[in-house]
Amino acid sequence: MKLVVLVFVALLVVAPSAAASDRASAYEQWLTVRSAADVPAGWTGSAASCAVGTESAASVAATLTAVNGLRALAGLAPVTFDPALNREALGAALSLAGCPSEAAGHSLLASARSGADAVLSYTAALPHRLFLLDRATGAFGTGSTGSAHALLFATGARVAPSGPTVVSWPPAGWLPTALVPEEWSAEFPPGTDLSGATVNVSVGGAARAVSGVRVVTDGYGGPALAWKVALAPDDREIDVVAGGHGYRVSTFVADTPLPVAVRASHAGNVVTVAWDAAVERGVPVTGYRVQVAGLLDVTLGPEARSTSFTATAGGASIRVTPLSRAGSPRGLGTSLGWITLGGDKGPPETSPPTETTPEVATPGTAAPGVIALGGGVTAKAKRAPTILRARIIAVPPKAGSRLVADIHIRDAKTIRFQWLRNGRAIRGATHRTYTARRADRRHAIRLRITAIGTTTVVRTTAAVRIRT
Repeated sequence: MKLVVLVFVALLVVAPSAAASDRASAYEQWLTVRSAADVPAGWTGSAASCAVGTESAASVAATLTAVNGLRALAGLAPVTFDPALNREALGAALSLAGCPSEAAGHSLLASARSGADAVLSYTAALPHRLFLLDRATGAFGTGSTGSAHALLFATGARVAPSGPTVVSWPPAGWLPTALVPEEWSAEFPPGTDLSGATVNVSVGGAARAVSGVRVVTDGYGGPALAWKVALAPDDREIDVVAGGHGYRVSTFVADTPLPVAVRASHAGNVVTVAWDAAVERGVPVTGYRVQVAGLLDVTLGPEARSTSFTATAGGASIRVTPLSRAGSPRGLGTSLGWITLGGDKGPPETSPPTETTPEVATPGTAAPGVIALGGGVTAKAKRAPTILRARIIAVPPKAGSRLVADIHIRDAKTIRFQWLRNGRAIRGATHRTYTARRADRRHAIRLRITAIGTTTVVRTTAAVRIRT
């Protein structure tokens, strides 16, 4: 979690906004949230020395805009950010760089993303979504380092629940497809018995296949149903009945434009870069940003399809990024290329459009992740599992509370869990969640995670001390 020291003491507040009841208002709400994700953190600290530093007021405000914008889409009241909690949250964000932080144990954490961009990722996963969309939360703490984010739960900032009795995501009403997650959810009031609850999804009266129905109890509020549904690409009016609660989700396409294919050719040291028109996804393209490492960085209008520049002998990585109010395609794969200057002019060279950073580039690339023009990308190599994030969420860390493994693991076929008390295995505690017991009071609880793939990787989390 990152620690943010603000130069003012008043709480940041965003005026309440009603849940979007029509497509136009949902569209504008989404673009407001998405544009907030482009605000840089402006962090002044250091991960190397674990110096907390400060986050810019603009970044904090943009993050709050994203939090309250997503809550508004779900019909929930806005929250505030507490400057004191922000400082703790910034420290929690630094925990992803190996810095100590007690606040990390009761925060949502995101690596490789920051600010409002990280907040958007929380809607995609459980239990993160349940904390972000809690009906009785009045305040959070936020912290962004530019490469990590933490959203700190304010356990003492509970308010009277407001908004819909059942909080679903995707919510009832209009929502852009960019915010539709793989796993859907509906959170019910505390005390609701969801044993035996079913989920049915249909489009135009035709049933859609539902799988993986489960009960989630890892949030602040009541239990939640979670499920996955197989939808057709053109399904837009989706009727849901979850645990007896019925509602309709109306989706529409509003996302970043697709990456563009780039062509590069040269005559001597004059290089011409050309590209195809970007394919829009519900949001108009406003221009193209052309970047050539160390040589060119220019933004052109939406009608532009080429530009030229003069370069010395050598190589240059090329990126052409379509721009829109919904942002731009993410990642290094936004039309990258490599061209060697000098010699005779050769045939036009092309990089295929892709939204994924290549794992293995062809020979001749100057840096990892850069596609060789005219070459393509080799298939992904088989790799050992990588544990990118492993921590325990415990709110609050006391007997009777449910502890949850918050993990991000790649390339693992099997993941095993073993909860530890003072370094010793707790008998039978081999699941992703663990309910703290009276015997755990005043003891350190850790989780040993084993990721099995081409090799076996083991990681033990930082300890959570159970209160008396």
